[in-house]
Amino acid sequence: MSQRAGSTVPQFRIRVPTKIVDRLRGKRVLLSISTPDDYPFVRTVTIGSDVAFSLGTDDRTIAEARQANALDHLRRLFDLTEAAPISLSHKDMVALSGETYRLYQEIHRDNPGEPDAWMYHKALSRAALEGRIKNPPPAALMPNEASTAMELFGTGDLTAAVDALPVDQFDALEDRFGLLADWVLIRQRIHLNPNDRRRFLRFVGTASLDAGWQLRRNAEGDYSPDPKAQRFPPIESVTAVKPRQTITGLLDLWWAEAKATGRTQSTYDTYKGVIDRLVKHLGHDDAGRVTEADMLAYKDARLKVVSVKTLKDEGWRSTGDQIHIRLGC
Repeated sequence: MSQRAGSTVPQFRIRVPTKIVDRLRGKRVLLSISTPDDYPFVRTVTIGSDVAFSLGTDDRTIAEARQANALDHLRRLFDLTEAAPISLSHKDMVALSGETYRLYQEIHRDNPGEPDAWMYHKALSRAALEGRIKNPPPAALMPNEASTAMELFGTGDLTAAVDALPVDQFDALEDRFGLLADWVLIRQRIHLNPNDRRRFLRFVGTASLDAGWQLRRNAEGDYSPDPKAQRFPPIESVTAVKPRQTITGLLDLWWAEAKATGRTQSTYDTYKGVIDRLVKHLGHDDAGRVTEADMLAYKDARLKVVSVKTLKDEGWRSTGDQIHIRLGC
């Protein structure tokens, strides 16, 4: 992290690798980099020779977590830039689009804001999906689109105004949903075949629209389950995003070596309990997705129920604000 003179707010900065900078220059990237204990922090950055933006807080713990999440996302993008493109099945693309729906829910499930914000979000997204408007603004994770929607549709009945416009006039999918689609693909380390791009944009747009419907209901006081949330196949069904290495798999690799050197079964059982708690806390078993921010959040959650000594006895050691598992793998 860096810091501007006279400011207490840290800055994020990373230099784009020279070998890919010309391919990425000018690309806009959506970042959602808050932790579960943080308030939503969303930024759209433009790539140049480097990427820089304010981390938006002078709380060092929060700033470091945001820094770690931003680094993780952008490094995935840098790696993908040189990766071979792949094609995905219809089912895979629907499963991946569910990440969009869940992202909106994660950000807004406790505080969905005002119903009107989601009403305008839905109108713009539906109009873009149906080709009724051109050059719409990117679908916002923190929607504030009233003025744009009123300019396009007037101040009367939004549904009637959208329906009055002819369909299939414009191709607005990239403008409206491109940033969201890229967020999903970067997060899941997928360089999508360009021939599949348009179809994937439509799935992402539909998921964004579905999320808008549910969040409007939430904002009106209705928190009943959304049947559409169940329509997405599990992300684990997508072959391309299956973890290259699981967290539990790392434990098994360690144990194969450790038991040969005389480690006892009770040692394995202790570490197995630690790993099981970590996987439950993370909500996944993908070692490649674990960030420094994830580990800090785990440490904080664990210290609410055990002492520092117990945490160390479980096999964890702390270095400053970082936490590491003490396994030989």
